[in-house]
Amino acid sequence: RDKTAQGKRIFSGILTGIVVYIAVCFIVYKGSLPTTYNLKVNDISAYDIQAPRTFVDQKATEIRAKEVEDAVPKKMIKNDQTTAVSLANIESFIDLVNSRREQLYYRKDVKPTETKKTTTTTPKDPDASQTTIHEEDAADNEINVLQPSQAEIATAATPMLSEINQSFDINLDLSYAVRLLSMEESRFNYFSENLQNMSRSIMQQAMDSDQLLQNIQDHLYRNSENQDFFVSDNEILDYVLKNLLKPNVQYDKIGTDKAREDAANQVRNNPIMINAGARIVSQGDVI
Repeated sequence: RDKTAQGKRIFSGILTGIVVYIAVCFIVYKGSLPTTYNLKVNDISAYDIQAPRTFVDQKATEIRAKEVEDAVPKKMIKNDQTTAVSLANIESFIDLVNSRREQLYYRKDVKPTETKKTTTTTPKDPDASQTTIHEEDAADNEINVLQPSQAEIATAATPMLSEINQSFDINLDLSYAVRLLSMEESRFNYFSENLQNMSRSIMQQAMDSDQLLQNIQDHLYRNSENQDFFVSDNEILDYVLKNLLKPNVQYDKIGTDKAREDAANQVRNNPIMINAGARIVSQGDVI
């Protein structure tokens, strides 16, 4: 009888353990099941709904990632070829004007004034003979700088203007062409040097159209502040720089795509969370 009673107690304990284990599993399983609601899209909720646990709000996270991605500006890089073309345009412009000035002030069809002397000297007067040779050499080496009239300058300006406008597809004013041809040599050299130096300085940076215009204005302003003479030439500098220099940036698709992907991934790596117990639907809300 003792053995039978002991066996019954063991069996009863095992059975109780099994029942308890099943009950616990059932409770855990039941508790893990989400609460279901008989609601469809566009239904009006008759009750408040809270989040049963903390979870990632995938939709809100993706919306936020898209917003951040779209907010990343386009990446631009400097186009060295465009920079080189712009600087070459400046050099060509100066060369073209300089060529026309040489034709106007140093025309080859006008011979220098004859200053050679036909004095004959005898060997007994070596000083006189040496003087005659020196005067002949000076006449040969003399540079004949002409002084064209305003009418001649205006006449020469017209074909130069046509060549400039056709070569660079711009509309340079005739008055600018006349002023470029009217400048004294030192003034034109100063103008050319200013134009070259400012062009090189401006094109060192990568700029779009707006940035280029602003950079040109900044350079002209600084130049005029330190300038005591030839200030009126700055309006010609302004026109030439703004019309011959071109924006030197291009769209960097690879860099832009990478920057946008990195920004979106940063949001996804730190997703928007809905905490347990947070109300996600209120009574009266449309599903």
